[in-house]
Amino acid sequence: MPTNKVLSFLQLGDVHYPDLVKTAPVVDHKDKGMSLAMVSAISSTRISEISRSIARVMSDEDDLIAIVLNGDLTTRGDMPGYEACLNFLQGALQLSNDSYWRQRKLLAVPGNHDINRSGIVAGQSLEKKFEPLVATWKKLLGGSDYLTVGAPQPTDVPGTTGSTCSVRFLPLNTCYLCGEYRAFPASIRDKVVELLTGLKKSMSSAEFERLLSEQVDCPAVSRDHVAALEKHISSNAPESISVVIGHHPLLAQPIARIDGYNELLNAGYVRESVLATRRTILYLHGHIHQDPLLLVTSPLKGAHQIIHVSAPALEDGFNLIRLYYSDITNQPLGLELTPFRFGDHLGVVKRDPIRVRLIEPDALWNEIDDPWITYVLKQLVSPQIVMRFGDLEKGLPPRLAKGLAPEQKSEGIRQALLRLEILEILEITNRDSACQLWQCHRRSV
Repeated sequence: MPTNKVLSFLQLGDVHYPDLVKTAPVVDHKDKGMSLAMVSAISSTRISEISRSIARVMSDEDDLIAIVLNGDLTTRGDMPGYEACLNFLQGALQLSNDSYWRQRKLLAVPGNHDINRSGIVAGQSLEKKFEPLVATWKKLLGGSDYLTVGAPQPTDVPGTTGSTCSVRFLPLNTCYLCGEYRAFPASIRDKVVELLTGLKKSMSSAEFERLLSEQVDCPAVSRDHVAALEKHISSNAPESISVVIGHHPLLAQPIARIDGYNELLNAGYVRESVLATRRTILYLHGHIHQDPLLLVTSPLKGAHQIIHVSAPALEDGFNLIRLYYSDITNQPLGLELTPFRFGDHLGVVKRDPIRVRLIEPDALWNEIDDPWITYVLKQLVSPQIVMRFGDLEKGLPPRLAKGLAPEQKSEGIRQALLRLEILEILEITNRDSACQLWQCHRRSV
């Protein structure tokens, strides 16, 4: 019977913890005479609803292998807020539960709001501004390898059941130039010096020099880091998929944004370098507080693509991403993105999943060699035929059913249906119900 070759992970976007804890209770508070303690006793908050929803997914998702943080844990470089966020995540993600995290990974990248600009001195190394972040992770969680600020290093995470499939995570620092100084042009500089001469006696020379420069929020990726990224994607095994984690998007956000240095200066270079590997990758990011899902391809670089996935700000929800693998070739077949979004008075709502096929159409027929998939396709030979899950169970031929317990037969059919769905061959209705309530029909040939 097909094995359960499904790996999943959570994508958490910008936390902005100091702002998140200040969000108002989720309650229609008309009677202002009622005390805050009374209101708190009967209402909830976004942070508590999000935390409970994450905990449920972590408990229910047996194949969860990682949780990804896309940066901006704090706001405006508030380092006490950054530390408070790590304390919050330690509880919300059960980071002290060694047995749970033994085979799972937590991966994070810095965001532009994580950088304390007051500590940046013009002319210092570009890496120095990340040292307080690394030190905070080490202080609170006993290690700094959760957060990647240097060149991306591959983290290969296999399935929790010992499956041969795996995911290669590649955290990428897109904030390399954020918070650095840009000198004013000479003509403006001379006039500024003239205006500030009167203030010079009241401040240090270093502070005076800082007034003559401008700090910029300038997202970019080090060229050396891009080269390392390309190398690690190219060397990844066929039964694995590379998941690149960044803070900034590689494409402009859907809504017009009037803000200097909003996009990566070298986003095009990063995209082309990744596409040149001729491998399909996932690129996960935050920053824009929106959640488009985009496919980036280049006819000049073959049929492979960048699946560009944005997570909303954490106060608005998070993403669960499942990867389905072939039982024949062990290679990734497709992904399923399930958005969990805050639904006002309804709390966090699980929305309908979005599916993306990862293999080329002419590779689909490799999957037909699987006897369980062959059986299902012989029953559903045209879109006009609709079958219930129970009908497929009852008609299971002896050669497949031999020696299997009833629950193993059900699981074999369930796994075959899920793979045919991710390959866009079948459509399943009642998908969120127990599989015995599923109805299936052919979608395409």
